Amino acid sequence: MPTRIYCPLLTESPTRLECPAKQAQHLRVLRFQLGDALQLFNGKGDFAEATIIHLDKKSIQLEIAALQMASPSETYPIHLIQALTRNETMDWIIQKATELGVKSITPIISERTQGRLKGSQLDKKMTHWQEIMISAAEQSGFNFLPTLHSPLLFLDFLAELNPDSPPLFIFDPEAKQAFYDLHIHPTSSQLLIGPEGGFTKEEVNAAVRDHATPLRLHHNILRAETAAIAALSMTQLHFGRHSHD
Repeated sequence: MPTRIYCPLLTESPTRLECPAKQAQHLRVLRFQLGDALQLFNGKGDFAEATIIHLDKKSIQLEIAALQMASPSETYPIHLIQALTRNETMDWIIQKATELGVKSITPIISERTQGRLKGSQLDKKMTHWQEIMISAAEQSGFNFLPTLHSPLLFLDFLAELNPDSPPLFIFDPEAKQAFYDLHIHPTSSQLLIGPEGGFTKEEVNAAVRDHATPLRLHHNILRAETAAIAALSMTQLHFGRHSHD
């Protein structure tokens, strides 16, 4: 696979475009030369082969081949609702969730969440997470960037649910029902994953009152990051194969 570069300017109309400064700097670091080929994608499913036709210290210009569109059914649509974890762990979850093709991510603040994000700190963190998603999509070959929602309080997220929302599954090591005991095949799903230490019983009960289904992933207690990736992978394998039947 050729080197892939995220380019939000990629549309149907231009046959040539100038790389934004950040992407141009990235190509210089990778030592691209005049005439080299690469692949551009805009995070919305569009991608195209491109060739460098102008290169100097200030700019890089590309000639764009025919625009192509990836199938939106590349992966089963999942909304990951992830309770905030420590910095490195949250970064890792967002990176791996993007690689696995998650459709959207909402960070939430639960009772056991450590620390809070406010004002400029929140803006910086959202930008940081967006950059992680871009890098993960470039590396993995996935052509759709997940939608990243601003963090919500746990109860505020539940309050936004409506009857048309996809089924909500909350993962709890004490749940009686195991994941593979499910006998439904929804066309999309929402996965609610706890922080280090998990959700409190009160939070699980509140989610169940809002029609969430509590599920057990494993007979062992999993770390937050392990639970997130296991839940995403199992959901795609279990539900995704039925959505393509």
